Amino acid sequence: MWNFSKLFSNRDTVENLKANVRQGRVSHAQIFFGKEGSEALPVAFAYIKYLFCENRTENDSCGTCTYCKQVDSLNHPDLKIIFPFPYSKGKIESSTDLLEDFLKQFKKNPYLDLFKFSQKISAEKKSFSIPTSECESLIKFLGLKSFYGGKKIALIWYPELINTAGANKILKTIEEPSGDTLILLVSYNLHDVLPTVLSRCQVTHFKAPTLQETSEFLKENFENISHHNPEILLQISDGNIGNILDILSNNNPFEEFEPIYSVFIEFITGNSPNKTLLYVLEKIEFLNSKGREFTKHFLNFFMNKIHDDFMIKNRDKFSTDTLIELQKLVDHYTMLVERNISIKMAIISLLIGSKNAFVTRNKSILIQENILV
Repeated sequence: MWNFSKLFSNRDTVENLKANVRQGRVSHAQIFFGKEGSEALPVAFAYIKYLFCENRTENDSCGTCTYCKQVDSLNHPDLKIIFPFPYSKGKIESSTDLLEDFLKQFKKNPYLDLFKFSQKISAEKKSFSIPTSECESLIKFLGLKSFYGGKKIALIWYPELINTAGANKILKTIEEPSGDTLILLVSYNLHDVLPTVLSRCQVTHFKAPTLQETSEFLKENFENISHHNPEILLQISDGNIGNILDILSNNNPFEEFEPIYSVFIEFITGNSPNKTLLYVLEKIEFLNSKGREFTKHFLNFFMNKIHDDFMIKNRDKFSTDTLIELQKLVDHYTMLVERNISIKMAIISLLIGSKNAFVTRNKSILIQENILV
């Protein structure tokens, strides 16, 4: 599934994790934190495998023992994984119901995030969460005797999506662990993790890879990388390695974003003919139909693409001041989308504000040119 040898960044952090295992200094409650598309999730599985492996070396797990193979197939009896899911009575009532789907998608792209996962199971418009019942199931698992007589590990992906009641139950288990256990949380937003849970966990931060690290990784894994600029890939994907891998595997997650972006930019920078306005309304309806997670990811793409197109390739369209203003607008309306405001109203307001910022900037330039003349 995943080994330390496959990682290409955060080397010092990974070495510290391995050293802690060898020296028997493994904290019973840990959080691996990074941006979506970072190495937090693949490191978590490499770490779990290293902990369970019966033939581990100083550098890695063996990958061939029974325990390693069980982790690879997510069938280790002393490992439990929970993650957000769209509850549906009789269809999807726990993480276990989607575990095979999760494993399949992780093997395709270890830098998986919840948005990609929701797309793969055709549930991107549904609400994902970790309900209290899932936390109770995890606590029950940790209270049982270890199958192999060793460590028991619980992995929680996106703990920020646990409801408060569930988080409080997890907190009690963290405060009073039973036996040799590890509760490992992989989070992408520490601000939404219950503060009392966060304060009792050892936090390991995974930084985004550098341009050099990314370039070397891509050259080693993709023969056609010469046709792509790693710097542009990092910029447009906001450092999300999962997105980069999708692009290079001809499974571009931005494929649906690009035509929306083109129409919106024409509206912001053009004269807004009626035809453009009709296209804008069509694209807004499309975003609304796809749901909040899709819209949030589009807004992130929208800002990164503007930076790429107008600051790197075509500097005469947008000034730095305009870009700063646009960034503020995008951040503001992304927050409102997260808080359940109407997607249509948020996007309309964003486009109007962006157009006003662009028009104001052009008027300023014209005034300066007239003064100079």
